[in-house]
Amino acid sequence: YLPTKAVELLEETQKWFAQREWFAERSIPWRRGLLLHGPGGSGKSTFASILARRLGIPLYRFHLNTLSDAEFMREINNNVSLPAVILFEDFDRVFKGRESVKNEHLSFDTVINVMSGVQTLTGGVFVITTNKPEDIDKAVGVSVEGSSMSSRPGRIDRILEMGVMEDPQRHLLIERILGDWSDLVEEAKFLTQGYTIVQTQEHCVQQALHRIH
Repeated sequence: YLPTKAVELLEETQKWFAQREWFAERSIPWRRGLLLHGPGGSGKSTFASILARRLGIPLYRFHLNTLSDAEFMREINNNVSLPAVILFEDFDRVFKGRESVKNEHLSFDTVINVMSGVQTLTGGVFVITTNKPEDIDKAVGVSVEGSSMSSRPGRIDRILEMGVMEDPQRHLLIERILGDWSDLVEEAKFLTQGYTIVQTQEHCVQQALHRIH
């Protein structure tokens, strides 16, 4: 149920993942950075989970608001088995620009140096999610003129906006949940226009619960 551009990014990342030797032969760091932005419930974290499953590698979620610099480095160095998807969720709740929002014990420089420092994490696929792309510092990587290209390749290589559901995917989700009641299917297709994945799913679940005996 992900948007078309998200599926395309999954496929592009799979192609990148299969070319480790090509990157090594050209002395290009084999690592990737993706920035996903959009409202809550639009599938950003789900994208990271699907990506890890498609690549057949582990997914590590880092709760940056709970870690100090030393703890963060220890987790990265000792507990991450590469290649892996490394997920930093809700980055705007941790840093606004380069300033810490809640956690004064974790510095901005520590995080971005892990993403593209001297000791590059070979096989690391960093996924950063945010509801507020305007709060992301250019040193991480921001969209170039509204495109999927990043201002800081090597940290963030691709940027993807995750918004409301596209109609074909939304209709599939509705039909999967409400397929037993044709009247509810048609009603939901009309009422859920402009909804995210989570909003559409919840609407359908609520309608189904009224019909289930």
